[in-house]
Amino acid sequence: MRPQVVGLGEPMVEFCANETGRLGRVEAFKRGWGGDTSNFAVAAARTGSRAAHMCRLGGDEFGRSFTELWAREGMDTSRVVVDPEGWTAIYIISLVEGGGHDFTYYRAGSAASRYNVGDLDEEYVASAEGLPHERHQPGG
Repeated sequence: MRPQVVGLGEPMVEFCANETGRLGRVEAFKRGWGGDTSNFAVAAARTGSRAAHMCRLGGDEFGRSFTELWAREGMDTSRVVVDPEGWTAIYIISLVEGGGHDFTYYRAGSAASRYNVGDLDEEYVASAEGLPHERHQPGG
């Protein structure tokens, strides 16, 4: 598959508190998927674009949850490197009084932090067609 969009970056599992308060006191969290480049590639796939993602994932349950998500979305994951000894990064969102959010990241040493130039398939990235767009005529 020749992709239109290739996401390249660190996907992270998201845990969002179900209630306002300090993380040490919150009892329940909703799990989701995060990472801007993954979110963008999923959104592109949902609009019918041929999307792919390139990254290094841990060989853990969270890494598998990403590959399963991307497969359900019809994305190409042929350039995803799975590190059987690595782990997938997470972040936790606490809800603050007044509607704000605080983010706590656990990503140092993750599989994605060890992504290196040898993992990058430059020809694959260069083959991406880009998304189609409408041309607008001046004054029209």
